[in-house]
Amino acid sequence: MYEIARTFGSSLNVRNTVEVLVDKVGHVVTFDTCVVYLYDEAKGYATPAHVAGRNAQLLPRAVSPREKE
Repeated sequence: MYEIARTFGSSLNVRNTVEVLVDKVGHVVTFDTCVVYLYDEAKGYATPAHVAGRNAQLLPRAVSPREKE
């Protein structure tokens, strides 16, 4: 946890920070595939900032919020 916090405090590059986060979490939590999406309010959808694992190519490249019912 300390290394993750230190990375967040020292990096200005969001994508590099997310990559380190996924790497560090992978040492604590076992996963086959992990994706971290960042939501862009101006565009109205989320795109993957980092994808890791064996099923990465199957994940969507963008995720739109559900329309209000």
